[in-house]
Amino acid sequence: KALEQRVNKMLKKYEMTWRFRELPPIELIGYSSGTPVVDSTGVYAAFGNGVLSAFDLDGTRRWSIGLGDPPSNMRGYNKGHSSSPIIVGDYLVLGYQKLRVFLKTTGELVWEGAPYLDFGTPVHLKVGGEDLVATPQGEVYRLKDGKLLTDGLGDVWHCGPVVHKDVIYYVGAGLGRIGEGAAAQHSKAPCKAWAIRLVMKEGVLSFERLWETPVELDFLQVKRV
Repeated sequence: KALEQRVNKMLKKYEMTWRFRELPPIELIGYSSGTPVVDSTGVYAAFGNGVLSAFDLDGTRRWSIGLGDPPSNMRGYNKGHSSSPIIVGDYLVLGYQKLRVFLKTTGELVWEGAPYLDFGTPVHLKVGGEDLVATPQGEVYRLKDGKLLTDGLGDVWHCGPVVHKDVIYYVGAGLGRIGEGAAAQHSKAPCKAWAIRLVMKEGVLSFERLWETPVELDFLQVKRV
């Protein structure tokens, strides 16, 4: 019993220091796959170890916050993080474990949405005068309060959607694991591209699918030399 108590005490101390230890390697993804974002107020960067930081343009760190353990059970690959932060006015939007919105000036959490298990970056669009955020798994949130307005727009595993005015484009749905063998082939859902127009009327968001077309997967085949 005494030995068990001693080991538990040591384990608790060990767990408190995990952020100071070298992180285990993550193949392909790493811990710095996300792209920093910049505006006139500074540089904002998110890393796969759960650190979100803001820097002045001279390199002075303004604030840093921890978002917890690296995400796991990701769609299309079992671990890692590559979603980049985006800036919308006074807000910083990031998909890490959950879709999260922070105040750009302080790093204070404004709201968080559903679990975020995608490698692609969320996108900002403006429809009917409202700032909206759309995710790779087809959800659309109102930026100012995090209200989920609709979902089911799309489903892309390894990238984010693209926006032009009130039309959102999804390309590459359900690519699955890239590789050889039966397991990899089985995980590849048909790849396609489609366009959706969003309409806001009296505070209600609706959408219309404009077109859809298949996309070849040949570019994913990696040849070893």
